[in-house]
Amino acid sequence: MPRIIAKFREWIDNELTPQSAVANTTYFAFSLMLCMAHVRGISLGLAVVGCSWLQRNCKYAPAASIGGMLGALATADWHALAAIAMVFASVTIAAAVRGGITPAGKSAALAAALVVPVPLLCASNAEAVLTGLAAAGLAFALSFALSLGHDCVRAVWRKDVPSYPELTGLLFALALFAAAFGSSSIAGVRLGCVAAAIVALCAASQNGMLAAVPAIALGLGRTLAGDSMAFVGALAACAIAAGALKRLPKYVLAFAFALAAALMSLSVSLTGLLSIPEALLAALAYALLPDGFCRKLAFSRYSVAERNALERISELNHRLALTADALDGVAQVCVESAESPEGFAARQLCGVSSMLRRLSETRYEGTLRYKLRVGAAGRAKDGMPQSGDSMGVCAAGPLTLVALSDGMGSGEAAHEESSSTIAMLTRLIEAGFEPDEALECLNRMLVKRNSDAEIYSTVDCMLFDRRDGSAKFIKFGAPPSFLVREGKVVRLYAEALPAGILACASPATHLIALRRGDVVVMATDGVSDALEDGICSAVLDCARETKTAQKTAQALLDGAARRGAADDMTVVALRVE
Repeated sequence: MPRIIAKFREWIDNELTPQSAVANTTYFAFSLMLCMAHVRGISLGLAVVGCSWLQRNCKYAPAASIGGMLGALATADWHALAAIAMVFASVTIAAAVRGGITPAGKSAALAAALVVPVPLLCASNAEAVLTGLAAAGLAFALSFALSLGHDCVRAVWRKDVPSYPELTGLLFALALFAAAFGSSSIAGVRLGCVAAAIVALCAASQNGMLAAVPAIALGLGRTLAGDSMAFVGALAACAIAAGALKRLPKYVLAFAFALAAALMSLSVSLTGLLSIPEALLAALAYALLPDGFCRKLAFSRYSVAERNALERISELNHRLALTADALDGVAQVCVESAESPEGFAARQLCGVSSMLRRLSETRYEGTLRYKLRVGAAGRAKDGMPQSGDSMGVCAAGPLTLVALSDGMGSGEAAHEESSSTIAMLTRLIEAGFEPDEALECLNRMLVKRNSDAEIYSTVDCMLFDRRDGSAKFIKFGAPPSFLVREGKVVRLYAEALPAGILACASPATHLIALRRGDVVVMATDGVSDALEDGICSAVLDCARETKTAQKTAQALLDGAARRGAADDMTVVALRVE
């Protein structure tokens, strides 16, 4: 007994968390309602309890069992009470004594708990025993179906791909959900019909006219509770009407759903349809639901080939994660002082490890709320055939990198230096390196490559996060950048050596939260030398007088060129939308 109590306390500490509170409450409520409802004389709450025990770690089973026991006590259903108590005791003792129980053991314990009490509690006649055994078999089969439905809900909630058996289990779960409300009503409004209509509306908002399938399952669940088959057709028709408008705002879907229900109630002479008050209540409840909750309910069906491809991608992601772990272990061996070659190697190995781990993630958190419009203009120094400046733009998931480099001197050699710098940097960022890791690697490579010649490049970067608008400005010997916001100009500058001079050199950084309407200007020193002290007013005027990023960049370059091109000039303008 002390061991069982200790296991129960461990479960409370580890599993009963705020994150699982909603699931535990749902299992408790459904098992309670279905045990009390006695749909068609059968206690379907046993199926919910059985489903909770069939889960891998049974963390929702105590809540479901308590709800089922309370429902059985309230209706004096001694068979259900005995079955729930037996499965609770057998699985709990097995987990405490043997340290766990296999899925086959769970199935055997559930079958025994459902069947053994039947001849003891239903022994009045042979018909009662057969009826009890049939109800026990039905509850056993539905336990597995609901377990698949549980897996489907979890997959959809996590934006994973549910299998066809899981989708079938979800339909069974929806039917029992609708039936769980029984014949409960308030002022003639059937609560189960309202709940079924809300779920059908949520499905229509995310899955379009395919919501007719779950709507039919919900309607069939209501027929188990005593409603007519006319409700099945009415709910499916309303779901199709709303699903046809899924791309419109949610209040339009709610209106279309209620309007379809009203038209059928007024024009069709059938009883048991979705009434106007029920449809209005469902539409109001759906309109009040958070958009994020409804988006969680979207799912798609995939072909066998697509599913196989997804499985291969999942395996590849797993292997990338394992490789990342191995590189982390190798990096620990190389740790030395920060400036030593071993320390650099360790940091780069950690960078590759982080890159592989990010690649193994199949999705990015958050939505892309911002856009970045990029415009660029440049010209070579007077008398030179080619500019020594280069710029590049690349995307890495939700991040956008804009980079500008000025090679030492002018002409072809300077252009080759700056273009190779930009190409190397964008490749590292696109591969998944963090900016600090990529820039340290870039600087060390340039130092190594330029060991026999004093050739270096400035590097001016902005890394923009399209989810929250944050921007990181990174400068290796680059001139100031400018932020134009609400008619004012802010200079962004800090001293730092150009890339390729010292192996231990670090860039200067600024972190700024950008807003819609902000304009950012990055330029090489040829522009700032030409405009001198008037560069801030020139940037402000160009940002005000032009409407696009390209026109802003061209206008500022033209203004600088009128002063004479004593050096290569490049302007990059960025507008946040």
